[in-house]
Formats: sequence, structure tokens, C-alpha cells
Amino acid sequence: MTPDAYRQYWALAIRDLQPDYAVTLAYNNHMRGYEVVLEKVAADLDHLHGFLDRRLYGAYFHQRPPARRTTYIGCVENKNNNLHVHLAWRVPEDNKKMFAQKIKEIWCSAPGKRTISVKPINDLMGWSSYTTKDLDPRDPDADRMVIVGRHART
Repeated sequence: MTPDAYRQYWALAIRDLQPDYAVTLAYNNHMRGYEVVLEKVAADLDHLHGFLDRRLYGAYFHQRPPARRTTYIGCVENKNNNLHVHLAWRVPEDNKKMFAQKIKEIWCSAPGKRTISVKPINDLMGWSSYTTKDLDPRDPDADRMVIVGRHART
């Protein structure tokens, strides 16, 4: 698969998700002198997703149907220097008002100099192209550069 076809595949997957928010999560590890590995990014996103849904939907969040929970597709950028993740996040209508505040609280409460940007998606084609711009199937880590939230898989 060519790099352009690979990026187009993931851009279409993001568009099919019909996300509401453009989220960028940064570790700012270059400012702290430590390395962030791709496995940690995937684990951190899974934990963030669980904490977020618990805050938005309560203790029984896991019993909600997938369509009534949040989900995302994200792409890691700059894995070797200033690693950050661009995500397209889908949020059900009943919790859009609280989403930005809650995700910021959770991400910024973790140790380190983490930063976050959360904005409504106004240009889905533009965001999906921007999010996938550095993907390359020839990269040995290509399979770990795209992180898909568990409910985006259904």
C-alpha cells in the first residue's frame, strides 16, 4: 500500500466515525528529558477514555450501548521528538457540553507537563487529512501509530 493510500484509508475511517471534536494531546516529554513509548500512549488513551466516560455517564458507563458512549480515532505524530496525538473524538449529543471540560481536567491532572487542545470540528475533511499527514505504512511502527477507541471498532 502506498503512503497516500494508507493515509486516505485512515482519513476515510475518521470521516466515517463522524467525530465532533478535534483533540490534540501532548506529553511535552522533550521539556522533561524522558521518552514516551507508543505502548504507553495506547494505554494512556484507553485509561483516559474510561475515566472520561465514567465522569460523563457515571459508574455504569460500561453498560451503555457503544453508540451512546464516546470514542475516537487518533494518530501519533513525532514519535521520536515531541510526541503528541491528534484525535477525532465522537461524543453523543447528551454530553457535548461537558466533554471539553472533563477531558481537559483528566489529561492535565496526570503527572508531567501535559497539554491538550480541544475544539469542535468544523472541517472534517481538513482535520482527517491533518491528523493522518505523517502516517506511513513503511514505518516499522505503523501498526502502533493509529490508535482506535474500543467503540470505534464496532
